[in-house]
Amino acid sequence: MNEIAKKEDVRVTKSRKALKKALLKLLENKPFDKINVCEICELAKINRMTFYNHYNDKYALFIDALSDIKNTVLYRYKRETVILDLRKKSDCILHLFKIICEVSYEYRKITKSVSSSQHFSHLFKIITDLFTSSPITIIDNKENSTSFEYEKAFIIGGITS
Repeated sequence: MNEIAKKEDVRVTKSRKALKKALLKLLENKPFDKINVCEICELAKINRMTFYNHYNDKYALFIDALSDIKNTVLYRYKRETVILDLRKKSDCILHLFKIICEVSYEYRKITKSVSSSQHFSHLFKIITDLFTSSPITIIDNKENSTSFEYEKAFIIGGITS
């Protein structure tokens, strides 16, 4: 029975990956607002019912794709910080900023569409989480909160333009 659960997990992972990949492909030629679920499913070669088993709508898929950015940044930051032996807070901040820029370039189809969609606040939250939540905790957002808000806006402005 455990093997059956594993197979289901693999299918779920494959379906979600195919849907995100299809969304990215469609974003190359169309703004997010003009893309519909049927197009995503057709390109992903996935039934619409399967889509709705995983996501409520295309916006939920979009948010999941945005979350991939956060996960990629966290993974790279943890791995590279150990390799580079970064100890000073300023070095950590600079390195995290560098990774965010590189990853946002890799995911530019998504980040470009954020500036023209209602998901800007979600990306803002992701950036906040990257700088303030564990395992990174580079900046205490209670301290200098006005300055931190400007820094987040600067970063998001850079990756969405």
